[in-house]
Amino acid sequence: MNRNQSSTRNVSPLITTFITKNSSVFSPIPGLSSYNTQLLNNYNLTNTLSEQQEANRTGHTSNKNGLKTDLVNKSFEVCEKCYVYATQANNQVLLKEMSYTFSKLNKCGSRKLRDRAILIYDRAMANLVNLATYNLTGAMLSALKTAIDNYTAAIINKRTSTVEGKQISDQIQSITVSSRALIKKILLLARVIRTTQPTIYQGLLDIANSVDTSYRQMTLRTTIIDSNSQPLKGVRVEFYLKSEHDADPSIKPLLVKTTKEKGMFNVQNLADGTYTIIVSKTGYKSQTQTVNIAAGDFKHLKITLTSSEAFPPL
Repeated sequence: MNRNQSSTRNVSPLITTFITKNSSVFSPIPGLSSYNTQLLNNYNLTNTLSEQQEANRTGHTSNKNGLKTDLVNKSFEVCEKCYVYATQANNQVLLKEMSYTFSKLNKCGSRKLRDRAILIYDRAMANLVNLATYNLTGAMLSALKTAIDNYTAAIINKRTSTVEGKQISDQIQSITVSSRALIKKILLLARVIRTTQPTIYQGLLDIANSVDTSYRQMTLRTTIIDSNSQPLKGVRVEFYLKSEHDADPSIKPLLVKTTKEKGMFNVQNLADGTYTIIVSKTGYKSQTQTVNIAAGDFKHLKITLTSSEAFPPL
């Protein structure tokens, strides 16, 4: 799965769980529960396909590698005996055909190894009577034939698994597109509670907004709203190490962020420590807060700014 697919899969159960938890608010909205059920079904199906994809990839590769090792070992054992016989018999044709070292066989690609193993088997069968003196037995050749057959089957299965893997990848991508469309529909319908249930609406929005960033090592998400629960764009947020700011309030900030249309911004890979943050916007009262960041933490900071005017306009 690529990042986009993983991100969508990871955020889907968060949305469906949030909606189910707040069913008394979301159930009355026509069509939303149906979309929520479809999103959960997509999530479950994606998980199943992802497991098949992983089993397909690791299972076939591991199996094929083991069969290759077995085939190389058995092929070289027979080849070596044929080479010694060819040397003693001064059979230049057989000598040339059996000049494979273990390293050469081991470095062969799939089809080349199979073809060389078949050649070794055929030449050994043709000279079986003479090779008996060199401790080559029918059982050894039978074991080589079995190794060839098993490896050939693995090559075919690998090609089949590649085709199946492509089909699974296409299915996952199709479901991802469907899930993202469902999330958009859910958010559109949820707008009807934006003013009546602003906290729940914002909670759903926060989860949905993580769809594009959930794969990142995000440390902090900040949402800034006004006293009417409306997102504030253009809020300046300055970050200082608390110890340094306490010692010298005039120092320059380590980081400055500004909120976008939805009153949000994300901070990734913020170093561990205690930070003083100063939040300011023209026309609003500034705020100073302290945030503690520890290894592996993810915090969602929500800040409400109030108007600095004595009598805010209606």
